[in-house]
Amino acid sequence: MQLRIHSAHVQAARWLICSIVIVFSLNPGPLTAQQSDASNTKNSSRLQSSAPGADRELPALGSEAIFSLLDQPQQFISAGLHGVTKSMDEFFSDEKVAYESNGSYIRMTGDMVFSKLESPGFAGDIKGRVVLPNTQKKLKLVFESDPAEAREELERPIDNNPLDAAQDKSYFAGIETLWGEFTYWKFRPSVGLKLSSRLDSFVRLRANRDYDINDKWKAYLRNTLSWFDSRGLGFDSSLEFDHPLNQTLTFRSALSASWTEENEFWELSQLFSLAQTLGERQAIIYQTGVYGISEPRVFATDYLVQARYRRQLRSDYLFLELIPKIQYPRSDDFSPFYSFTVRLEMVFKG
Repeated sequence: MQLRIHSAHVQAARWLICSIVIVFSLNPGPLTAQQSDASNTKNSSRLQSSAPGADRELPALGSEAIFSLLDQPQQFISAGLHGVTKSMDEFFSDEKVAYESNGSYIRMTGDMVFSKLESPGFAGDIKGRVVLPNTQKKLKLVFESDPAEAREELERPIDNNPLDAAQDKSYFAGIETLWGEFTYWKFRPSVGLKLSSRLDSFVRLRANRDYDINDKWKAYLRNTLSWFDSRGLGFDSSLEFDHPLNQTLTFRSALSASWTEENEFWELSQLFSLAQTLGERQAIIYQTGVYGISEPRVFATDYLVQARYRRQLRSDYLFLELIPKIQYPRSDDFSPFYSFTVRLEMVFKG
């Protein structure tokens, strides 16, 4: 019902803008007294020239001009709705924001997780891409706590204190470059090492592109082919469909698949999200999804329901998130597991 109401609002706005454009195109603006007299004189001469017996005819308004007037409001509304999606991704520090950024980008998060366990747990994450000097922003130093992209929200390791959360992480560093764009695809190869007692090298190639399906739907596809010395070949793919409902609500469907030579099966997920802007400094995302694997056949391993409330605390670099979550794992006969996460995040852009 809400979708129909919002769709009706969009249609009404579209026709309203069309009407305004047509009115202003026919009436450029208010006239002064002298301009009005001159206009009346010109109109009088035109009427005389078009009187019976005159050779000239009034020019007809072509269909191209009419459709051009109708296309402009549609393009304006479409660009505005897609801008809502991009703004929401930037506010929630979505993974593809760092990936698509032309400049430097550093994101650090610290989580305190409360659950039915006796004491709260801690988790952390760091990801960054720093532009190297004298490379025209095409060569970046990449460092992250774990390059693995699959099931990140579902299987984050929890430690007893923040120090253990930082020490138990695997940190990777490497160099990434932009190959270029080929028929709307962007290719970014990278190479690096695992920063630990045992060297673990990796090579990775990422390819992504956007799809403008129509004025209401937009898609984003990302594929990653990688090789790690410790776990062999791997492939990750994600496909997102975005549909802005209005200026404050955005629907997203995200389908992900991941395969590694080490496991030899696919990890799959389908996540539905509804993002709502609550103001200039706060927003919330409602999410529900299902996770599964393909071994020995495709079946669900977990169901997830959560909400992510995010508030900007300081300028555009310090954020607070409150995340109530209910997880239904197959390993516990799909019994609900409740948790509440308090997340502090710092984002630096350059």
